[in-house]
Amino acid sequence: MAVTISDREKRTLRILLFALPGVLLIVGLVVSQIIVTKRRAEVDALVDVIATVDEARPKVAEAKSRKQQLTHRYGSRAPSLSSYLDQEARAEKLDVADHADRAEAKVGKRFSERHHVMHVRKAGMRGVALFLERIAKSSYPLSVSRLLVRKRGSEPDAYDVEFGVSAYDRNDIADKKDKP
Repeated sequence: MAVTISDREKRTLRILLFALPGVLLIVGLVVSQIIVTKRRAEVDALVDVIATVDEARPKVAEAKSRKQQLTHRYGSRAPSLSSYLDQEARAEKLDVADHADRAEAKVGKRFSERHHVMHVRKAGMRGVALFLERIAKSSYPLSVSRLLVRKRGSEPDAYDVEFGVSAYDRNDIADKKDKP
């Protein structure tokens, strides 16, 4: 028993067979457009991340450079403060009256501070400024933690100056050198 299809149903079937590939083609294009849009959004997000990383490279390089400078500065222990400061004061023609080392103190887990107090008599302000500059520009981690300047009577450009200079030493570097 064969099924007979009427002319009307045949026409509808032909239209459907011709329209179906077109509909499938349009659906396929829409789906592929959605996929491409999602991928393009992902690629744009990755491009933004790469641009952010590229913008941050100079900052990272600067931070790395500062860290290397600090590591280098703290890499070696500062010499004896009394002899070093005496040598720097003589280079600036300052008359050192007396100086004294204070007890070493721990500063945090990694650092220790050595403090030294030095008195200079009849110093000119230029010599004092150059001496402070030499301390600041030294390759050692030194800081002037105390500065007391007193004018001497009626003498022009003559001052009595008390300096408190601290040297900071990194303890873990010494531990690493001891271990093989």
